[in-house]
Amino acid sequence: MGKITDVTRQKKKETRVSIFVDGEFVCGLDELTFAQSRIAIGDEIEIDELMEICKESEKRIAFDKAVKYIAYRQRTKKEVRTHLREKGYLPQSVDYAVDKLCEYGYLDDYRFCREYVAVYASRVGVKKMRMDMMRLGADKNAIDEALNAIEEQEDAAYKTAQKYVRTHKNFNAMKLKAYLYSRGFNGDDISSATQRICDEIGEDSDDDYE
Repeated sequence: MGKITDVTRQKKKETRVSIFVDGEFVCGLDELTFAQSRIAIGDEIEIDELMEICKESEKRIAFDKAVKYIAYRQRTKKEVRTHLREKGYLPQSVDYAVDKLCEYGYLDDYRFCREYVAVYASRVGVKKMRMDMMRLGADKNAIDEALNAIEEQEDAAYKTAQKYVRTHKNFNAMKLKAYLYSRGFNGDDISSATQRICDEIGEDSDDDYE
């Protein structure tokens, strides 16, 4: 048992207060948790009870941190978990934040993958999109569903090839194919796009790129 000897607003984080027991700093609480706890200077409190209140506060703080993190762009659940862990939040706080974001509809790997494909399908191939979404930690089934919805990428490969040719004066079919391959397009789309470019500029294409 200890006595709450002071409660002070934190200078760097004005929405949090510092709790002192018997003259020693014990923990910081967010304003809402502090208000709900009804802690006041002079109260006697068990340290274990105060620690439980601190854990509840950290959950809310972790959630607020996660909301700010996803405000810049859509994130996968794994990205949010990794971000919060790197910030030092306890596992239960991380789980709480992620679960709440999912509950509110702010985190959804299936939506993330659909939107990712909608943005990048005109720029890069399926292979690269799959690799990038896997790197971001998206759910495998969500990735598969989003990529399976793509009907074809022949035109995307061709448009990418056109941009490449405009920025490379000395045309080389093999280098173009290598570039399209690096952008994740499949062999058939690479060959088709290269042939169309070669037909336009009167150059011979090499064998199909596998």
